[in-house]
Amino acid sequence: MLPPIYITILFLLLIGFVLFFTYKAVNYAATQARYDPAKRKKLLLQLFGGVFLWMILTAGAAMSGFLTDFTARPPRLLLVLVGSFGVLLLLMTRPTFQALVHYVPKHWIIYSQAFRIPLEVVLWWLYLNELIPIQMTFEGYNFDIISGVLAVGVGFYYQRYPKGKRILGVIWNILGASLVFTIVGIAAVSVPGPLRIFNNEPANRIIACFPYVWLPTLLVTYALLAHWASLQQFLKR
Repeated sequence: MLPPIYITILFLLLIGFVLFFTYKAVNYAATQARYDPAKRKKLLLQLFGGVFLWMILTAGAAMSGFLTDFTARPPRLLLVLVGSFGVLLLLMTRPTFQALVHYVPKHWIIYSQAFRIPLEVVLWWLYLNELIPIQMTFEGYNFDIISGVLAVGVGFYYQRYPKGKRILGVIWNILGASLVFTIVGIAAVSVPGPLRIFNNEPANRIIACFPYVWLPTLLVTYALLAHWASLQQFLKR
């Protein structure tokens, strides 16, 4: 069963937003760091070349049916998720990333996490169309929408008071990252296979299909990377 087109359109708009914001933030930071135009262009080409390559690889794996074989051992979807966290760790530990993140205004990164509000709407719509189980929505055990709602308020606070209390930013980031890991765990044990704990139907098969494979491989990666970047800003003395 295919999702209604309006759900897929909203999902792809969220992908576009994350990519656009990442471009604006990196370009702004590189400009503030006084990178010359050639160096800035090279940085953006390397970053988005890697991102688009990863998107093409994961999309190809989903469209070919490679990921939908839930009987394979090890689980093929698990390999893709491990690869996504590998990409995340690579970006987090890059000296260039750690240097540039401090040039991005605090509230930019926080506001960007508000994309999780419409993302939760997407998940809810998928549940209503019997494409994902209830535990992956805010009607079940997914409370990640709280992170998106709080992002609006916390972002506004640091927009008004750039040097406001750091503890608020630290707590919000820890809470937001914890909620991401929670839903990732719930999603993982809702997939058909040996790790499955939630046996209610429908199982979580849609994240092995295009374009929803980009939910764990791109949107989750972005959310965690943004929390890491924001924490770097608040913990720096």
